[in-house]
Amino acid sequence: MLKMPKIKTISVGLLLLVILTALFLPFLTTFTAPEFRDHIYRSYIFKVIAEYVGETESDPQILMEKYFDFIYNNLYTIRGEQVVNSGALNDLLRGIGWCDQQTNAFTILCYYKGIKASLVMLKGDKDISRHTVARVLLDGKWKIVDPLNGVIFKNSGGLIASFTDIQMGKPEFRSRKYGDFNSDWFNSGYKSNFMDQFPPVVWSWPGEFKDPKRDRIRKLIDIYYALFGEFYFSLYQDFYLSRVSELSVEKFDLKKPDIKTYFKARNCQLCGRFNKAVKVYSKVSENYPGSPYEERSKLFKSACLLKMGELDAAYAELDSFLSDNNKSTWAGVARNYLDWCKYRMGKTKLPTTVSDVSPDSYYF
Repeated sequence: MLKMPKIKTISVGLLLLVILTALFLPFLTTFTAPEFRDHIYRSYIFKVIAEYVGETESDPQILMEKYFDFIYNNLYTIRGEQVVNSGALNDLLRGIGWCDQQTNAFTILCYYKGIKASLVMLKGDKDISRHTVARVLLDGKWKIVDPLNGVIFKNSGGLIASFTDIQMGKPEFRSRKYGDFNSDWFNSGYKSNFMDQFPPVVWSWPGEFKDPKRDRIRKLIDIYYALFGEFYFSLYQDFYLSRVSELSVEKFDLKKPDIKTYFKARNCQLCGRFNKAVKVYSKVSENYPGSPYEERSKLFKSACLLKMGELDAAYAELDSFLSDNNKSTWAGVARNYLDWCKYRMGKTKLPTTVSDVSPDSYYF
């Protein structure tokens, strides 16, 4: 009789321990080996980005186009910068990537919403890889999209072109950018990538997705997101960023305070935490003038202000940036942001980087 309460106490205590352990498990992983710790974080942030950008959309084509726009507006080919192959998150954090990096990041976001996509290395009329695009499985057919050039060829009915469609060069296909499908750019150079003299090489889903252990981790992250949403992730992200001092994959030297500050801000921006990102980006310019990340911090800060609807502040930041850095390698990105800002302020027409998803879609 006297032992029953003790058994119940032990059972309740054990249950509470299990619950607390499960609740704080992502936080506890920050104390593990860097490889495991960072893999958990990468998996979690990609899940959050996929949900944040996709919102409540369920149509696979529209969802895919949202991810396409996100990549197109967050990864840039910057003159003089080196290609760094250290994972898709590293590319997004840098804000820099070429065809391989952009397509890889795009396919990963598609994966997190159950859309099959893979990389396609185009050879065309030469026995070397010339360009990489993505193929996406929609309505049982593989369709081609090109993140680097920002091009999705469609017919008049809004259906996306397949490899064969582009190869045949049917004139009814158009680009998501304003311009004629039969332009010199397409006929003289681009179309030759799709010739059948040398078949393309298809990379299936990124290798880590075939690992059963990692797949179980992603399923567990799905559960955490479903139960606790983005607020919980924000707490976890802040804890992770406060603890991490070296990275297992990403090529950021976090021992340098300016780089670590930029790293924190960019991580927050990518998953929609614009308010916090603005505050942290400001610290780079204020505390570390001359940092190699100062220009990016100013630009990405203005993008955050634009997303927050702080149009006057965004305009002032961008106008100041272009006045001081008109010949910067990032000036083209600044002009793109400024075009969107002017449009949102009612000063200009819709920018040429508009997406087919919605006239007002932009994902900085």
